[in-house]
Amino acid sequence: DYIRAPQDPYAPALDENSNSLTLSGWIRPTALNTNSTNHSIQNCWLAHSSGSFNDNMELGVDASTNDIQVYFNTSGSNSTNASTGVTAPLDTWTHVIVTLNLNGTPTMKVYKNGNLQLTDTSTWSGTNGTLDNARAEVTIGASRSFRDPFTGFIQDVRIYEKDMTDEQAAMLYGMSSLEAKMKKRPEG
Repeated sequence: DYIRAPQDPYAPALDENSNSLTLSGWIRPTALNTNSTNHSIQNCWLAHSSGSFNDNMELGVDASTNDIQVYFNTSGSNSTNASTGVTAPLDTWTHVIVTLNLNGTPTMKVYKNGNLQLTDTSTWSGTNGTLDNARAEVTIGASRSFRDPFTGFIQDVRIYEKDMTDEQAAMLYGMSSLEAKMKKRPEG
């Protein structure tokens, strides 16, 4: 199954006035295949993709390395695609946070379980603008084409209209971990 949600009005992070964002969620891949989006993102679990426009965002997991993959294409840039070297192991819950800040030196950060794993300024050089022109729905659990959905489980997906600090990322991980533990508590 997957979720399709319209872009507006709930996602100001994807608005033309925004040039930074944070994407987060818990993922637990149970199987990985080599099927990919037209941007080469495999096992896509979060996407904001376009048809004839070029502002896109996709997050996935590489089938051969279990690396978290990130794809952004914003107005004024060429397609940019990064295998991050940060893994999401099979059958294990992993909390993933990806931030993108296009102010000044474009910077992407990847956090795993609350810890900063990657700061990338080279992949995104030349990237500018925003993700506003995709004019497509946000999908959770599949790419825009809805083919080859993510195989596994996804929880607590969040989109913020700013990039988080290291402290905020650790706090979000801690908060969502506590929420998960509270849900598992027996009643009584």
